[in-house]
Amino acid sequence: MKPHTELSLVERRAFGVDKLVILRSKEKPVIAGHAAVFNQEADLGWFREKILPGAFVASIAEDDIRALFNHDPNFVLGRNTNRTLRLNEDERGLFIENDPPDTQWARDLLTSIERGDISQMSFGFEVVDQRWETKDGIEIRIIEKVKLWDVSPVTFPAYPQTDVALRSHEAWLRKKESACPVCGGCGRTVAVENGQPKILDENCPGCGGSGERQAAPSPDFLAQAAARE
Repeated sequence: MKPHTELSLVERRAFGVDKLVILRSKEKPVIAGHAAVFNQEADLGWFREKILPGAFVASIAEDDIRALFNHDPNFVLGRNTNRTLRLNEDERGLFIENDPPDTQWARDLLTSIERGDISQMSFGFEVVDQRWETKDGIEIRIIEKVKLWDVSPVTFPAYPQTDVALRSHEAWLRKKESACPVCGGCGRTVAVENGQPKILDENCPGCGGSGERQAAPSPDFLAQAAARE
């Protein structure tokens, strides 16, 4: 079991998938569907969020991931390390196939999925790489890489657990507000070539390379400003 401090970073998201199905053409039934969809903006109230293609690749290859029912560790449907859970990225998102156990509760779940009583998937994850951007006045969290913990068919998709995302959002806002207005926080000189910004390997004259807003203009900035007059 991972330390509680690490588990506290886990977030959950749910999607209304249109192809959570039971495949019965094989010897045993298989639960199949998408647990996540790429480039679909989710409205989390204070901001929006989307997941980029490639976000799950490393975790699929490296991590020990479970399939659970309702995120409950007492109801394990499968595990990728023994191939009862198979995950891969396709053009739409994170696709899963799961061989559920031959137990009464799992058979009941299969019936509920086939009847359409359970039609949504949710996944537990921890963000590894992300970035923020503002588009048309709306702040968007772009998730580039995650560590997957579990995928779960769910009865009631809970409202997204946004505490971790909100902390990330607040940190980004603080950084944005304190960033140097000349370089935007990168700490390097920014030039424009053919209408596109280009970062040069030189310290920004506005902040001296710190990337932070200065209380007063730096000597380099004043010297360059004077030279341009």
